[in-house]
Amino acid sequence: MHDVTELLQSHPSAGRILETIELKRLNHDDLWKILSVVATKLNVELQQEALIRVGQVSDGFPHYVHLIGESMFWSMFDDPEEVRKSDSRHYKEGIKGALQRTEAALKAQYEKATQKYRNTQEFEEALWALADSTSDRRQIAEIYDSSYKWIMGKRSDRPLLPRERLNQRYLSLRKDTHSRIVVGHGSGWFSFREAIMRGYVRLKAEDNGIDLGKHHNTAGMK
Repeated sequence: MHDVTELLQSHPSAGRILETIELKRLNHDDLWKILSVVATKLNVELQQEALIRVGQVSDGFPHYVHLIGESMFWSMFDDPEEVRKSDSRHYKEGIKGALQRTEAALKAQYEKATQKYRNTQEFEEALWALADSTSDRRQIAEIYDSSYKWIMGKRSDRPLLPRERLNQRYLSLRKDTHSRIVVGHGSGWFSFREAIMRGYVRLKAEDNGIDLGKHHNTAGMK
């Protein structure tokens, strides 16, 4: 074994013996305060849209806010020009940095769930669609109509699966061969097995140009 990721991919049960710490979700005001306090101390301003997006992507977990924020501030600091206010470049670097520094267990679960010989993108798109809501449990018809179709509309080079086939992807994602990343609740209802995984899935989608939740509001990042 070369690292923790390889260990977790080869032995899924290893994750169950590692110590876990419950993380409480925060409301948006408290999440924004984490970043605003640091920005004030650094004498810089954060773009309002960046604050909104960090709150949405983090799914209420301060863990992701810290990861994105630290990477975003470093991006501003490393900018060749003096930066007094962040822009979309710094936000995107924050997302990439957070993905690189997130827990090995989450990375390993996501990769095992999606990185297949065939249909890798279909499994990723299914997870992104499931993560496009603050609801813990979602029904396949609602996922398909309100999230999956919107995601595929932004990925015009990718085929739109029929609802039955998307449902099959979720059924597969419940299995050990796919990290059991999804839980089924009967009658086409699904959720993430671990709530914190939804935030990681949102990070992956964001890094691929799919800004989950943004189609529910009209704000844009400039």
